[in-house]
Amino acid sequence: MGYKVHDGLRASQRRFLLCLVASAGNLTQAGRMAKLTRWAHHKWLREDPDYAARYDEIRPAITQMLEDEAIRRAHDGIRKP
Repeated sequence: MGYKVHDGLRASQRRFLLCLVASAGNLTQAGRMAKLTRWAHHKWLREDPDYAARYDEIRPAITQMLEDEAIRRAHDGIRKP
């Protein structure tokens, strides 16, 4: 992908952002993967302009993943358990 998680962020913030991308924007899943609470993300968005800027950089990638999945499901359907 064409985005970068820049220096200037704490390791926990970088880890959460990478997990957020890996989980296609699912905050709860990203928190589990990063071993952080999803509320840490919201706190950092409010209190850390560097974190908020990096999040804004990855949002288009997350949005695209979600759109791609919606199209796939519309085309292929989903399996019911």
